[in-house]
Amino acid sequence: MSASAGSESVFDVIVVGGGLMGSAAAWRLASDGRSVLVLEQFTPGHVYGSSHSHSRIIRLAYGSDDYVALARASYARWRDLEADAGEPLMELCGGLDLGMPDAEYVDEIRDCYVRNGIPHEMMDRGEIVARFPQFRLPDGMRGVYQPDYALLAADDAVAAFGRVAREHGAVFRYEEPVTGIIPGNGSVTVRTAQGTYTGSRVILAAGAWMGQMLGSLGLDLPLYVRKEFLVYSRVTDPEAFLPGRFPLVIHRFPGNLSLGSFFPSFRHEGVKSLIDRLGKVIDPDGGDISVDAEPLEMVRTYTMEMLPQATGEILWTGACRYTMTPDEDFILDRFPGSPEIIVASPCSGHGFKFGPVIGDILANLATGAEIGHDISRFRIDRPALSQPHPVELVV
Repeated sequence: MSASAGSESVFDVIVVGGGLMGSAAAWRLASDGRSVLVLEQFTPGHVYGSSHSHSRIIRLAYGSDDYVALARASYARWRDLEADAGEPLMELCGGLDLGMPDAEYVDEIRDCYVRNGIPHEMMDRGEIVARFPQFRLPDGMRGVYQPDYALLAADDAVAAFGRVAREHGAVFRYEEPVTGIIPGNGSVTVRTAQGTYTGSRVILAAGAWMGQMLGSLGLDLPLYVRKEFLVYSRVTDPEAFLPGRFPLVIHRFPGNLSLGSFFPSFRHEGVKSLIDRLGKVIDPDGGDISVDAEPLEMVRTYTMEMLPQATGEILWTGACRYTMTPDEDFILDRFPGSPEIIVASPCSGHGFKFGPVIGDILANLATGAEIGHDISRFRIDRPALSQPHPVELVV
């Protein structure tokens, strides 16, 4: 059934949020013959969320086996999306996890690969530079190489989810922010300025606005939003940084949780780099997508130190938003006391790779089907979500 402004329309499932996760859930639900309405407050492909820009990472490198299982399933589901959309969205390129000798992170990733039977190769500094002469690495640097690392075409993937969901019958209404969510009697009423809609189930996939949306329903969770930065730098030999010649890189810094990352040139000019957790905590309603000078210079300097071919010229910069939980795990669960509301906050800067599988999980939560994956880590009632907001992170 289509939604018409100013009237009440009934759907099997209403999805609030038309970004990656909401669109992935809509794709799965509509593919299964469910009537689906997606309400998005912005235009398609907007830059105020977490899923835009050219590329994201998919990898098997996790310290926890439940994440590894989700990642493995995600590779297959990305291929399913490619087949349905009729376009390539994932490109294998191999990846390196780097650290100094005392970096336990590298050992954790190696142990994960061993436990799960994942092919990998431990490399010292000399071996890394011999294979990838694009790097300048400090003495003692070591790493673990894994060939299944891949690039995901971020903007194209979000657009593909939306397109195929619509082809299967899902209705998308853009520039229609939700003004009210009212559960009751086994269904949920969703109000906007343009209309009133009823769904047997509602999936909340509101990204950076999830904390506010849950607060309006009486649930205060310690979610906060960081503004993070992407930098695209010119290099002297662009072909040396194409997929297949230059790997994806995760570089764990000693003594903190920040990490640096480099991406091959993939549907864009230059090398993409970032240092996460440099961004300040922001109000998602502030509309701030500017790139701050100090962290920008830190990323530029870091890129030139690690990549001798980086000229220092910045080709493009952009910002995205990390919605953070205290333990950096996702929230995928039914709303306490209102199981007809599904809460989806697959966040903390590492959710994109799981997009199609999380779409499946959300669809299964909404329809009562077997989940098919271990999502116990993502319960909404876990201890980490019962703590107050960290004072130092309150804007």
